[in-house]
Amino acid sequence: MIKSIIENINNTRRKNVEPNKKKLEKIDKELGKLKVEKQKF
Repeated sequence: MIKSIIENINNTRRKNVEPNKKKLEKIDKELGKLKVEKQKF
């Protein structure tokens, strides 16, 4: 029973992490674009 509780916690954590990863990747891309634009000046 305890094992299943731990598995549930891990699963919800994973579900929360995945969308955040995508957000972070998006932010990284935007920052990369900004850096490139700054170098042009």
